[in-house]
Amino acid sequence: MVARTLPDGDNTPGFPFTVQSRENHELNEFGPYNIFSKKQKETPPMKKDRFLAIAASVAFGLGVIVGGGNNAFAASGEKIFNTCKGCHTIKKGGKNKFGPNLFGAFGREAGTAKGYTKYKGLKGADWKWDEASLDAWLTNPKKFVQSKGRKRTTMSKKVRKASDRKAVIGYLKKMR
Repeated sequence: MVARTLPDGDNTPGFPFTVQSRENHELNEFGPYNIFSKKQKETPPMKKDRFLAIAASVAFGLGVIVGGGNNAFAASGEKIFNTCKGCHTIKKGGKNKFGPNLFGAFGREAGTAKGYTKYKGLKGADWKWDEASLDAWLTNPKKFVQSKGRKRTTMSKKVRKASDRKAVIGYLKKMR
């Protein structure tokens, strides 16, 4: 029998690294007498994984910068829009709920959602949904409708934060 030590020569107190080995059996990570495995090569540090993680981070960052951040706003706008899904859908050809389907609403004339007949304050509207009108609408729908000389609206949800309104508008732009 021959006495061997682990390759690093680590002699941490309380954890003996000197082991006895039999002939023809190498010391490896499976133990000194493992006959089921051959001596294994040391694996290099995970350079490939680190490289891929860094490359993915850079690519995502460039996508946000080059795209002007619209994708990031659209993603956060989608999360904020989840609060609107109780009354609205936003799928191409989607059903109208209590409120109209908002797919393609950006750039469309107000009050003209296909198949939606419950309009009160927007019926016969003479404006299109652009950034300014959507921002005013999302800030305070009732006040917006009154400023246009219209009847009341059933829309009561207000989006108080300007950044949230901008994100929802970005999402509506994307969904057309």
